[in-house]
Amino acid sequence: MIPVAHGTFPAGTARPVTVVSASLYCAPDSAAAAATTASVPISEAGDATIDERVELPSSCLAPIVLVHPDDDAGHYISVTGWK
Repeated sequence: MIPVAHGTFPAGTARPVTVVSASLYCAPDSAAAAATTASVPISEAGDATIDERVELPSSCLAPIVLVHPDDDAGHYISVTGWK
């Protein structure tokens, strides 16, 4: 679920985000993503499914996936691999 900021949108909704995409990054840190998916719609409940095959590098140290809101690869709303 994407939190609602300052009560602007109805509580419990993902708005104003309408689509998400995901990017794979490999260490050492790099400015470029190893792979990025196309955007998919996200429901008001915050649910989205990305079902896409991407070409991966032959080696990817410490892979991490970032989920981007509204085609904005400069920001992310979710991350894998962190505790």
